[in-house]
Amino acid sequence: MTRQSSTGAEAEILPRYLFLEPLLAGARVLEVGAVALTCGRSAKLLLDRGAATVLALDSDEEAVDKARGDLGLRRDGLHFRTGNEKDLPAESFDLVILAHGAGLLAETTRLGALKRLLTRDGRLVVSLADPTGVAFSGSPGQRASGSTPAPAALLSLLKGAFRSVEAATQTALLAYSVAPEAVAEPETALDESLADTGTPAFHLFVCGLRPSGLSTTTLAALPSRLLRDLQKGPARTEAERAACLRGLGEQLEVELDSQRFAELEERAQSALQTAERAELTLAGAYAERDELRSRI
Repeated sequence: MTRQSSTGAEAEILPRYLFLEPLLAGARVLEVGAVALTCGRSAKLLLDRGAATVLALDSDEEAVDKARGDLGLRRDGLHFRTGNEKDLPAESFDLVILAHGAGLLAETTRLGALKRLLTRDGRLVVSLADPTGVAFSGSPGQRASGSTPAPAALLSLLKGAFRSVEAATQTALLAYSVAPEAVAEPETALDESLADTGTPAFHLFVCGLRPSGLSTTTLAALPSRLLRDLQKGPARTEAERAACLRGLGEQLEVELDSQRFAELEERAQSALQTAERAELTLAGAYAERDELRSRI
C-alpha cells in the first residue's frame, strides 16, 4: 500500500536538502525512504542542486513505479528503485540520506549496512522526528508511529560508528515577507523578535570521517499551497468527524437491530417451550382419559 505523499512531507524534507547543498556538488547520492513521501521530487532536488547521480530507494513499489513514470522526473543521473540497501555495492556513494532514522536502534545491523555503502570520505545523514515539536505534516506526536527514540540515544549509537557526528535541528518558522515594490533587489533582513522558541520538529545528524563544514543556518521559504493545505485542515477534520458520527449511528442501528432480534428470538424460544409443555400436559390428560374409559 502506498504511503500518502503530502505537501507537508515535502516541506519537511526539501529544506534540509537545501541545508545539505554544500555536500552535493558532484556527489553520488543515495536517498532512502523518501520517494513515497515526496513522489520523487526530493530526489530531483538533490540532482538539481549539484549531485552527479541520485539513486532514490524506497520499499513502496507503487510509489517507485509512479516516480519512474513521471515525465518530469526523467533526468540523466536520476534513478528510482525498490529493495534493500544491503543489496547495493560497497563504497558506491559519497552521501547517503536516511529520511527516517528512528528504526536504527531497533535494527542493529542496518547502521553497518548503510556505512558500508559510503566512500572513505562519504557521509551519512540521518533525520529523527521529535514527537513534541511542531511540523507542517502533522501536530505533535502524530508524525511518528510507535516509540520514537530520544535524540541522545540515536546520537550515542552514531558516535559509536563514526569518528565525526554533527547535530543540527530543523524548526518550523511561520513568517511573512514584506518587501518594497519600487526596489529591484531589496536587502533581506530577518527579525525573529516576534517568534517563540519552539521545540525542533526534527534532529539531523551528519556522520563521517571528519566534520562536514556545514556552518550556515538555512531559512527555506515554502510554497504558499502549504498554507492553503493547512487552512483546509479544520474542514477536513469536520468532514471526518461527520463521517465518524454517521458510522457510529449506523453501528448503533445495527446493534439495536441485533438486540431486537435477540429479544424476539428469546420470546419465540420461550413460547415454543411453553407450547411444548402444554402439549405434554395435554398428552397426559388424554392418557388419563383413556385409562378411565378402559376401567368403566
